[in-house]
Amino acid sequence: MDKELRDYVREQARNRVSPNVLRHNLINRGWSLPDVEQAITQEYSRSGIPLFVGGILLFVVAFLVILVLSLLNKSPGPDFYEPSQIGSNDSNVNLNSNISDVEAGCLNVSDSLEKDACYLNYVKEGKDCDVLDNDTEMNFCYRALEYNLLSE
Repeated sequence: MDKELRDYVREQARNRVSPNVLRHNLINRGWSLPDVEQAITQEYSRSGIPLFVGGILLFVVAFLVILVLSLLNKSPGPDFYEPSQIGSNDSNVNLNSNISDVEAGCLNVSDSLEKDACYLNYVKEGKDCDVLDNDTEMNFCYRALEYNLLSE
């Protein structure tokens, strides 16, 4: 095989020219098909895997990395304490009272996760978030309502 042909094919392979494009170009330049095939086969088999397989492999690996990263960063939703997770010594929340007492009880809770649990009990009892006067408390209530609906 001609050294010029071999060197040219090696250079094109390093430049990631596909074997089909290279074959077409060399035949159009007057090289014989058997010489072209031999040069391409020798050069492209050196890497161990053909270029198109390497490209596919790279795509698959990139896809898997993106998939794993997106699954790791996905959170299931807002953090809520279920009522059973709050200590029984919590005297600020009185679940068996009327709306104003529940609202007052949830207003007195300073920890946002305990406030979520308070309003989760509130909406599980079927009480309406729209009757709350405080916008912040109403937001907690609607958040608990959304959580309750999504967890059913």
